Amino acid sequence: MFTFADRRGKSSHKRRNNCKPKSIAFANEKPNTTNTTTNTTNNITNNTNNNITNNNTNNNITNNITNNYYITNNFEKERLDYITKDIIYEKCFKACFPILKLIELIHFNNDYPENQNIRYDNKKKLINIKKDDIWTTIDYSYLIFNLLINNSRLLTNYYNDYKDYFDNLINNINHIEEVKTYINHNMLEQIHPKKFILMTKETKNTIKNFESTYPMN
Repeated sequence: MFTFADRRGKSSHKRRNNCKPKSIAFANEKPNTTNTTTNTTNNITNNTNNNITNNNTNNNITNNITNNYYITNNFEKERLDYITKDIIYEKCFKACFPILKLIELIHFNNDYPENQNIRYDNKKKLINIKKDDIWTTIDYSYLIFNLLINNSRLLTNYYNDYKDYFDNLINNINHIEEVKTYINHNMLEQIHPKKFILMTKETKNTIKNFESTYPMN
C-alpha cells in the first residue's frame, strides 16, 4: 500500500493510475512478527514426516503474515472516499431505494469492514453501534431515523455537487424528478408513503440479516 506526503500527492496518484480506494483491513498494517520461521525450521530436521512438517510450517507462517488489523470507525464518522459519483449513479440511482442502497454500501460492505459500525445481536435481539470509540446499544427506531436522514442528506449533496453529470446520464426530466424524490426521505414519505414504509422495513431487515465476517473492535 502506498503512502503519501500530502493529499495533493494522493489525489494526483489516483488520477494518474486510475487508482481505487482499498480497505485498510487488507493492507497488513500490523502483521505478526514473532520469530516463528526460525523455530519451526529447526524442528523440521527432527520430525520423521518431513512433508507434514513442511506443510504445517508454511501454514503457520502464512497465518502470521495475513493477520490484518483495522479499527472500526465511529457511527457518523465513516470512511466515504470510495463512494464516488459513478458509484452513486450505478449503484444508488438505479436501485429501487437509493437511500437504502447507500446505507448498504457504507455500513454493510465486506470490502470496507472499518465502516461496519452497526451490529445486530441475534441472541439478545439488540442493536449496537460504535459511538465515541465504544460499542453501545441503541433504539432501533432511532437508528433507522438517523440512517435515513444522514444518507438522504448525503445523496442530495452528491446530486447537487454533480447535477450536470447526473442529469446528462439520466437524460429524462421525469426520471430526474423521480430520482430527486427517492433520494429525499421527506419527499418520499410525502409523495409515496407506502414506498417509504417499505424502505423502512427493508432497512430494518438489512440490519438484522447482515452477517459480518469481521469481529467487533
